[in-house]
Amino acid sequence: MPNGIYGFASPIGIETGLVRLGGLGLGNLLFSWARSSLFCKAMGADQIYTTWPQIKRRSWTHWEKDRRHYCGLFRPLPGEISGLDKLRLLYSVPQVREEKWNPRTNNSSRQIVVFRGVQNHFQDIPSKEYPWLKERFFSALKDQSLVQTKTEPHIGVHVRLGDHPKYDPNVTSTLNMQLPISWYTNVLERILADSSWRGEIGVCSDATEHELAPLLRMPNVRLVRGRTAQDDLIYLSKSLLMVGSLSTFSQWAAYLSGRPSIWHSGFNRKGGLCNGSFEMIVNQDAQPDREQWNQCMSLAFDQRVSAAADTLVSH
Repeated sequence: MPNGIYGFASPIGIETGLVRLGGLGLGNLLFSWARSSLFCKAMGADQIYTTWPQIKRRSWTHWEKDRRHYCGLFRPLPGEISGLDKLRLLYSVPQVREEKWNPRTNNSSRQIVVFRGVQNHFQDIPSKEYPWLKERFFSALKDQSLVQTKTEPHIGVHVRLGDHPKYDPNVTSTLNMQLPISWYTNVLERILADSSWRGEIGVCSDATEHELAPLLRMPNVRLVRGRTAQDDLIYLSKSLLMVGSLSTFSQWAAYLSGRPSIWHSGFNRKGGLCNGSFEMIVNQDAQPDREQWNQCMSLAFDQRVSAAADTLVSH
């Protein structure tokens, strides 16, 4: 591997090295960061610290609760190039997109390989790299108390509404569409009926309490409002069982958790989580395959595995 090859995750948006103008949600950003991290590990390349801060006009013009600027959430890891050294590299070294870089034909002594977009989601992340990547993510959090603070065992529910279109089974891609609140209530009713779980059920959402009312009226369900998207992600990643939305944010929470997760049957995502966890597919009426459902409940709530709930993200 020649010296002077760098990996840099530069998610969608105008890159300045200090902040990005425009961009995507945290779940989408993490895919380019993951591919860059794995590239540097495999090739022995130096990793340039990702420009996490972003300014999204939509977040302000639509008065979203979470502005999704992602300032102060992550820190450079040992060996990552940041600060002035990062800026010097970005403005002086040739850059090439990941899909066009070929180590056999690379003729430049110094080059930055740039990773952008979600590509093939978790299919680009080898399952064997799951423990390493999970460790790297939690180590990169600036606020380590998020990892170290223990939480009560809980079921995590992610509800994505905002101003996204409502779920339509006839469209090609259902990513980020709104699922009916009735699907979540149907799933939770099925869980409570088929298990002995009577503990906390935490809902993380961009929706209002009025929109979530059918859920919040259910036993032991409470609304969890984190300060940032990162807070919600960590809370969901500590769930014994997670009920996801049609979003990459939900997918990353379930990926980092490694615990069982439940997904709507209309979620036409690119493959699964590729981390060995149990993924349960449930239709709108919450009438799942009985054998698979019993296995999901056992994996989620069996005392032998649930006892480790507080150390799910320890490292």
